[in-house]
Amino acid sequence: MSISDILPECVIHKILSNLNFREATRMSILSKIWLRAWFTHPNVTITFGNPDHVKSVDYMMERYRDSKIHIENFKFLKTFDSYSDLNELYEKWLEIALDNGVKEVEYGQFEQICKSSPYTFPIFRVLAVKSLRQLVLSNCHLSLLLPTTTTTTSHLRKLVLFQVTLDDKMLQTLLTSCPLIVDFTMEYCSGFTKIEVCKLQYIKSAYIRILSTERVYIQTAPTLECLTYMGVIRKSPMLETFKCKNLKSLTLACHSLSDGYLEHLLSTCQFLESLMLYDVLGRYNICGSQSLKYLKVVCSKEASIDEIDVPNLTRLEYIGDDQIPLLKLANGSMKNSILIVRGSHNLDYAWFDDKLRKFLSKSTSWSEVSLDLSRCNEINMTTDQLHRSNPQVQVQVDILNLTLSRDHCPAILDTLLCSCRPSRLNIWATVEMLTCSIDQLMKEDSSKPWRSQLKQVKAYRYDWVRECLMPEELTSGELAKRSLNKTDKILCLLDW
Repeated sequence: MSISDILPECVIHKILSNLNFREATRMSILSKIWLRAWFTHPNVTITFGNPDHVKSVDYMMERYRDSKIHIENFKFLKTFDSYSDLNELYEKWLEIALDNGVKEVEYGQFEQICKSSPYTFPIFRVLAVKSLRQLVLSNCHLSLLLPTTTTTTSHLRKLVLFQVTLDDKMLQTLLTSCPLIVDFTMEYCSGFTKIEVCKLQYIKSAYIRILSTERVYIQTAPTLECLTYMGVIRKSPMLETFKCKNLKSLTLACHSLSDGYLEHLLSTCQFLESLMLYDVLGRYNICGSQSLKYLKVVCSKEASIDEIDVPNLTRLEYIGDDQIPLLKLANGSMKNSILIVRGSHNLDYAWFDDKLRKFLSKSTSWSEVSLDLSRCNEINMTTDQLHRSNPQVQVQVDILNLTLSRDHCPAILDTLLCSCRPSRLNIWATVEMLTCSIDQLMKEDSSKPWRSQLKQVKAYRYDWVRECLMPEELTSGELAKRSLNKTDKILCLLDW
């Protein structure tokens, strides 16, 4: 008897129930006890890539039916379309799972199969099962025209639709039939013109990603806490929300904002704590929210934020070009905040001192600041301009990431070190630029105390063959030139 056989059968069942179907199948070879436990595994996953497996799967499902073995989770993925009766067999197996108290059902097929041989999923037969709590569908059709269609009130808690085709009436009937939904996801679906999430009294999370110009109405959802909406870029706003007073997290992506849209949205969500904006077009301000604590903004070139005035913000992640917004905060520290700026124009000392430093100075500490200046045409500044800096403004940055081109002047390093006071500086630049920069930092200057405080310098070259960073030798602060060209890109780590 092996050590694995000493375990009580109930423990073996528990172990197998926490494994997926394939992993549990491997465990079944340990002994007859494990094989017997696998025969009653509650999670059934069927992936069809070979028609020869049909008989063995059919035998397995009949065993579940005849022995009345409980099925917790039933997943089916169709990866081929060469077996004419597969849909009929699937519905037979699905019926067995429904009769055996299934809680989670998942159906999917490859997109190309769906186009050549669309399958209409028996949605209302599944929803009629009281034990069902989760339904995940991808690449199939839903229709009210099925012969067995009878609407009923489902006990479903989670509904996920991915690349599903359905019309407006079908969608509204589906949502009306599932009043207990807590989690709703709809992504890349087609065939409808609008989504109306209304009178779902228990919904807490909604994730909606549209394909075209479908309108989305979130109405009378007092329990909704998390909303993610991904629209179509350069289209007018397709999202309308009403009476979502308890919304705590909002994510908008690829969305064009009309004047006052965001301000109105923030004013109606009094408990909003997290706001994430990805490629949201338009000119807008983020102001007035007293509850907002986390803000992430990823700006495209066609977006412009003039002002961020959020008094109680504790974490900010801003990724955009060199048009840095005006930042107003009541909180003095945003320790976990990140700023990533992609410079694309001619920059001068005024930009670094007036815009960048003023933005950073609103928080006494930042986790990470990244400046990609590789696309800047020119950086105009002199070393003498450092003395004009305001010594009263103290900023502490844990990590400063800097990407330079070979034409940038060395004075930029002293400017950034004076402005940010980083604990670590990571520079990604050419060998020529790095050598010049390190030489500059090695020269002692009483007016630049950060130079004498430098503790350690390391250099790495990215090895494209091994796909990893390889350490490079530093001799007296200079890079060894034996295997490097002047235009090779090097990552240099400087610690203070």
